[in-house]
Amino acid sequence: MKKVPSNKHLVRLTCKFGTALFRDYIINLGLDTQEYLNIEHQYEANGVQSIMFMALVQWKKDMTAKLKRPSLKHIGDALREVNMNQHFLCQ
Repeated sequence: MKKVPSNKHLVRLTCKFGTALFRDYIINLGLDTQEYLNIEHQYEANGVQSIMFMALVQWKKDMTAKLKRPSLKHIGDALREVNMNQHFLCQ
């Protein structure tokens, strides 16, 4: 679970969410609410999956900028916080 999530992991993750639950999830993961709203506005023409994917990409960038290593553990912990099963990440 220390592995850095790949774009493939992030795409797989976006397929598991509805929009309302994803907002709770990404904020729980650590993305700032205003930053998420900005991404939502910027990518709305590209569809919901693009918004979710770009929010996760931004989360990874933010973690790296804070000199933290984004990991599947962070993703799994946040999934548990919103009562979702994290085992699909292993597929």
